[in-house]
Amino acid sequence: DRYFAARKVMYDSVSGDGAQRFERRFKLGPGDLLVFDNRRCLHGRTAFPASSQRHLKGCYVDRDSISSTYFTLRRKTQHC
Repeated sequence: DRYFAARKVMYDSVSGDGAQRFERRFKLGPGDLLVFDNRRCLHGRTAFPASSQRHLKGCYVDRDSISSTYFTLRRKTQHC
């Protein structure tokens, strides 16, 4: 089946020895914020000690409303 063949290619490209070329590792500190496009980024995290404190807050932004606001404001400021 073509789906499972494509899925295996994807899995093989992001796992094993060759996967490190795609990885970006960094440690966030207190007050740091990480924002990424969940539709375009495969993401994960490494393990952390159970005794450590971790706070994760997720949110979603509707692309259409952001684009609409941007273009509306751009149009308004071009006429000033």
